[in-house]
Amino acid sequence: MELLRIAAELRTREQARQQGEQARAQREPTPAPARSVQRTRPARGTARAQPRQESPSADEARGGLLLVTSTPPGLMVRVDGKPMDLTPARLPLRAGTYRVALAQGERTLAEETVALGEDDVRSLNRDLTAELAPAPRPAATAPASVEAPPPAAAPAATSPAATATRAESPPTAEPSVAPAAPTATGKGRLDVTSPGLYGEVWINNRPYGFPPLVAQGLPAGPARLEVRVNGVVKRKLTVDVVADQSTAVRIR
Repeated sequence: MELLRIAAELRTREQARQQGEQARAQREPTPAPARSVQRTRPARGTARAQPRQESPSADEARGGLLLVTSTPPGLMVRVDGKPMDLTPARLPLRAGTYRVALAQGERTLAEETVALGEDDVRSLNRDLTAELAPAPRPAATAPASVEAPPPAAAPAATSPAATATRAESPPTAEPSVAPAAPTATGKGRLDVTSPGLYGEVWINNRPYGFPPLVAQGLPAGPARLEVRVNGVVKRKLTVDVVADQSTAVRIR
């Protein structure tokens, strides 16, 4: 009898446990199917379209590099008429064809057409020493025409008495003429250096280039010297030129 009671109690407990599990299963929410989760994910095409919009265009233009040097240095580089930099210059430009000019102030010394491709490195070097040399001074020329002196009048007939009077009078002494003072016609030169200022040297309103330089054939006497940077006068002084000598000028 005791065994039957224990078996009945165990059976009752098992039935109660099964009923409790079924009740909990009914109260818990049913998990959403896998298909609905997949529908909420963004489409693959949309996820990949965003990076392509941020990437640079393949048709974007690429440029090159233009290196411009000159002798002497310090000349203005103009590209298509626009001032860019002083030589030596390093100019990054887009691919294309450009008109490159070297100038000193308002004076254009050299000009050339340069074609620059993608990732090209082109160099342009010009020796403009001859173009910057001062022009020779014109020699003095004689006047085109010289008037001839009037012809001397024929001597008039004189009487014997007048001739005797002239013979008796003592000869008059000719007036002495003092020699003319010599004019300063010699020429000298200036040896110009500028350790503290780099600019174009002008002497008597004429460009002579960049220091150090030697200006020859200058007339003796005071000379007006200027140092210009990009056309602006930075230094101005007066120097005495000594004939047949070299005078050192140091610009600070």
